[in-house]
Amino acid sequence: MMRTVRRIRGNALDRGTDDRDTLIDRYLGRDDHATHMVWRVGPDSPDRRGIDLALIDTTRRTSIPATGASGTLWHVLWAGRENTASVEIRTDIERHEWPIAPGDTVPVPAGGGLVATGDQLAIAISTPGLDPELAPPAHGTDRFHGHNRETVAFAQGGLRVARWKLTQPLPLADHVASPIVVVALARSVVVQSGSEIEMLTQGEAAMVDPAARPIIAPDGLGYLLMVEPA
Repeated sequence: MMRTVRRIRGNALDRGTDDRDTLIDRYLGRDDHATHMVWRVGPDSPDRRGIDLALIDTTRRTSIPATGASGTLWHVLWAGRENTASVEIRTDIERHEWPIAPGDTVPVPAGGGLVATGDQLAIAISTPGLDPELAPPAHGTDRFHGHNRETVAFAQGGLRVARWKLTQPLPLADHVASPIVVVALARSVVVQSGSEIEMLTQGEAAMVDPAARPIIAPDGLGYLLMVEPA
């Protein structure tokens, strides 16, 4: 039987060139001075396409390379200089620059590149075949489920990304039917299914299978990112 929660191991890339803490060190509570962390969910996992999640510190790395055959979603967690934070999206035929704020998501089409300003900590999400339409950053659309708030940040091309603010337990199977990537954005949450209990702390990612009807409960208040593959 497959476990309800399967943790996704993150790999540190693009380590800093000195011993100063990076934004990722502070966010994840570690000291390997990474400026880029990657979590990969391969095509052999319960999802059907595979997903790459990258946590990126732009205080030392201000851009992501051209995306190639698949596009990327850029989701901002924090900006050190919110009043000047921006993203510039470049494709072969056009260039756009927009202000961006924490909680915003901007799509980068296939073949496009991104430059970020304002000392951002962001999550880049990609999956094979993703080619989102170019659009300005958006905060998403809110939906309320009891006292929990879901903000749908992106739903296109068979991929759905949503932020959740949890103030009460969330029965996951009431909202999704297939295994989903869950990232604890802030504080910690407990995922309970029968006698199985797993805690996800800030910055941890896992595949959670709703088939066992798990309950996700916050530690008073929790913030999650849920990535639902096609």
